Amino acid sequence: GHRACLGQDLAQFELKLMIVRLMQRGVSFEDTPENIGGGKQHVTCAPRHLVVRVRIDHD
Repeated sequence: GHRACLGQDLAQFELKLMIVRLMQRGVSFEDTPENIGGGKQHVTCAPRHLVVRVRIDHD
């Protein structure tokens, strides 16, 4: 909506930076069949049944 969190941009930047740093180290994120889409609403919105597999490649 039009009333966004004041720290939203900083939080999104930090999350993107963290994901980039993990990927630079050989970590990959894979989608799973359990992800059915949609969302659930409480105080905040969150993806419904979000499952992410993290694979760390050792060189």
